Formats: sequence, structure tokens, C-alpha cells
Amino acid sequence: MSENGEEEAAQDGGDLGTLTVLYDEARRSLDQQMQLVESLNNRAQQILGFSIVIASVIASVDLREGESYWVRGIGLASLVLFAIAAVLGFRAWRFRKYRDDPDPDSLYRGYRHSPEAVMREQVIGNRLKSIEANAETILGKQKLIKGALWTLIVGFGVLVVLVVARAFSADPTRHPAGVPWQHGKGEAQRERHQSPGHSCRASGARPPADQGSRC
Repeated sequence: MSENGEEEAAQDGGDLGTLTVLYDEARRSLDQQMQLVESLNNRAQQILGFSIVIASVIASVDLREGESYWVRGIGLASLVLFAIAAVLGFRAWRFRKYRDDPDPDSLYRGYRHSPEAVMREQVIGNRLKSIEANAETILGKQKLIKGALWTLIVGFGVLVVLVVARAFSADPTRHPAGVPWQHGKGEAQRERHQSPGHSCRASGARPPADQGSRC
């Protein structure tokens, strides 16, 4: 570029070489921002799917009627935590519109007769505004994902407590209805069935001669 051309560029939109560097850096920063958005969306989608699967498994577990209330409460708490993680993951994953200025049509109509330096300066300004506008949305997405991850961690902790609680609360003397077996009463009944003359001996009555030893 001639000296006159450089002077015109400086008057119209600054040094062209400097604007070219800023132009490329703004484009690179915006591309990195979009890559971060894609990565966060993938993470949010993984959290959403995983939370739904775990919550479905917990919901399908049939807590026995004999379980204590606190064991049932732990199971409900773990289910709620994984459900919350799924909701947070969905909110982070849902579609959002991001700025990716400049708009080619507007740029053509407004700057097709302008010097290159002026056009580049305008594009740089649009990209910087896009980066600033997208940063707030990305920050909100990151907070949702972080909250979902912490909720998953707490949910897994509660799930471990549930497994341990069920193991310690399991009582082999309970039948499916949750009522303890009455060992003494059952044994007495079993002895009476096994001893034909038991009821006779207990009442002191003598069995009739034609019935042998039976009452």
C-alpha cells in the first residue's frame, strides 16, 4: 500500500495491518466460544441422560412394606436428587441463540462501498459485542452444569446410604408382609400337629377304645 493509501486507511478506519490482526483474533475468540458451547451442550446431554436412567432404576425398585420409614425417606431423597439433576441438565442443554455477528446481508448493504479498513473495523466491533453477549449465556450454562454435577454427587452419596441402610435393616425373620414370625407360637402349633395325643393329654381325657390312641 502506498503512503497515501495508508494515510487514508488511518483516517477512515485505522491501520489496515493492525485491524487485520484484531480481525483474526476476534474471529478466533468467537470460534473458541462456540466450541465451548458445543462442549457444554454435550456435557449437559450426558448428565440429562444419565440422571434419567438412574432415577428410573430407583423408581423401579420396590421398597418392601416392612421397610422402616427412614429407609423409604432415603430412597425418596435419592430419587428427588437425580430428578433435580435431570432438570438442571435439561435446562443447560436446551437450545439457546448465540450472536455470531456480523450479518453478511447487513454488512453488504451497509459497507460494500466502504474502504477495507472501515469494513474490518465494523466487523471487529460486531464480533466483540457478540463475544460479550454470549459470555453471559455461557456463564449461566456453566452454572447449571456445575449444579447438576454437584447434585449427582450428593445423589450418589444418598444412594450408597440407601443401599447400606437396606442391608442393615434386612431382617430374615420377616415375611413379605413385613410382620415378624412368631417362633414360639409356630413351634407349639407344629408340635400339636405332630403329636396325635397331645390335645388329649393336655385336657386329661381318655380316648375311646374303638379309636385307639386318637381322641
